[in-house]
Amino acid sequence: MYATFTSGSDTIKLDLSGSIISVDYYCDYINSGTGLQVQYNTESSVGTYPLVPSPSVGTTNQVQAISVYNKASNTITVTVGYYISTNEWILISIDLAANYTLTYTADGDGWQVYNTNGGRV
Repeated sequence: MYATFTSGSDTIKLDLSGSIISVDYYCDYINSGTGLQVQYNTESSVGTYPLVPSPSVGTTNQVQAISVYNKASNTITVTVGYYISTNEWILISIDLAANYTLTYTADGDGWQVYNTNGGRV
């Protein structure tokens, strides 16, 4: 299932909480006006960060993949939310263990968690 949104106020955000934060994240999406877009970053503090920005007027964004890797030595809480203006719908909220990865793929796998050896949890 592809997550597609069209409104100028629609966005997908990543919320991180825990005692020590060290996270790499990646997201790719297709914008109907500009094609494939990639967003990636490393965060080291508690907070809310944009994964997919609001599309421009007359365009759509279609999420293809999301990946969040917990580099910290402790478990953190990862929440991915879909926002319309000030309203939030939580897509997933999970306690992610140290060195584990949360992924989303639009090709049918949906949300998955992988351990330090790359195995599905």
